[in-house]
Amino acid sequence: MASNLKLPELLFEELIKPQLVRCTVDEFKYTVISISKDLGINPNWLMAVIELETAHTFDPQITNGIGAVGLIQFTPRTAKRLGTTPGELRKMDGIRQLAYIRDYLWPYREDIHSLTDCYCAVFFPLALEHSMTWHFHTPGMAAEMIAAANPLFDPDDYGFINKSMIKAELYSHIKPAKQHLLKK
Repeated sequence: MASNLKLPELLFEELIKPQLVRCTVDEFKYTVISISKDLGINPNWLMAVIELETAHTFDPQITNGIGAVGLIQFTPRTAKRLGTTPGELRKMDGIRQLAYIRDYLWPYREDIHSLTDCYCAVFFPLALEHSMTWHFHTPGMAAEMIAAANPLFDPDDYGFINKSMIKAELYSHIKPAKQHLLKK
């Protein structure tokens, strides 16, 4: 990366800690911008997804209770599909993990038209095919089960999650003065 390159402001860039991502803030931002350009998405969408998935830490080593790890909480199954493991991902710096995020999102790139779509590609890709009000479910997992496992998106205990609820949670993390950064 050229040292005289002026990078645009990105959402949540103040949360990027070099000691956690093991690179400079500018290197991380440059990589997010580059990957987002490849995917044809707004880099702020990716930043917002990472912010939520890492519980506001941007820590590539963060692990949740079901063993998902990293900047977008790669599950063991997803890691295997990408040719890696959660343990290997946990050892990676932010730049290397971002390359896996690009690989993960690549098949969905034509379906990502908004921040909500970007998050759904990570959290529940099946939702990309449905309306904002469709209740997330699969043949093997009822809507109530998904909502119970993800109370952040169902704070009023409706017993389901839809893209409108995802959008509301995502936007609640973004100051109104910064929401202009989310435009395509």
